[in-house]
Amino acid sequence: MYYLQYKMDIKESTSLMIKRAIASARNHGINLVPGRLNPAQGDCAFQSVIYNNNDRKCYSQKYYQPVDTYRRLWISDFQAKSLNNSPWNLGYTKQELWDGFEEMKQPGTYTPSFFGDLLLPIISVGIHKNILIFNTHEETSHDPISVISPLNFDGFVDSQVPIIVAYNSWHFESMHPVTDEDVDLTKNLVQSYINGQYRFKRSDMKNLINLENIELVQTVSLPKNMQLRENAFKFSSFGKSYTVKVNENGSLECPIC
Repeated sequence: MYYLQYKMDIKESTSLMIKRAIASARNHGINLVPGRLNPAQGDCAFQSVIYNNNDRKCYSQKYYQPVDTYRRLWISDFQAKSLNNSPWNLGYTKQELWDGFEEMKQPGTYTPSFFGDLLLPIISVGIHKNILIFNTHEETSHDPISVISPLNFDGFVDSQVPIIVAYNSWHFESMHPVTDEDVDLTKNLVQSYINGQYRFKRSDMKNLINLENIELVQTVSLPKNMQLRENAFKFSSFGKSYTVKVNENGSLECPIC
């Protein structure tokens, strides 16, 4: 059995985002580890959510078709609802809505404004999960966390366990809870946010993402057919150390869910 704490051969901004998300989660009383990284080529919202779903044992429904397939399918479904005079069209004409959604369907495309704001709701409705987002940018206009629920967009939820991602205002990455207790705490956090009982404010962001408890180490153990990286992220929290199994494809497997 070989284990990896966390490879750090990624972009500095992504590395910082992941560490800040872990720090914020700890300050919410939750232990997180990074999930499978995505290539950050314009499809990170879809990839991070689908990876989170597919790499966690608690979800029975998996999505193994190419990401582009789900991008087009889920956006087309939402497009049809919006064209049918839904409350989400915000006064756009049908032609403007059609053109905006058609642009969104193109792989690697991120559309700002109204259509960009709909990206996570579209994915949430398509995958039938609440999405719990740990925001990590110091200047974010959002709360320290965000929750996207398909229930707010005529969708349904097929699991009370939320998808978890980190976000730095331009990029998403998948994150995994460590223990059964952490999974339950993510469910509780989502409900507290939805119910208007979330305890942190935007002014708390700086303290929540503080990296004081983040530790970098030099030694990791990897399968013989994998290249050793110089740096690794050592996950420890509340006086305990955690290891995460690395899969053959290089993804990290959550030990519980």
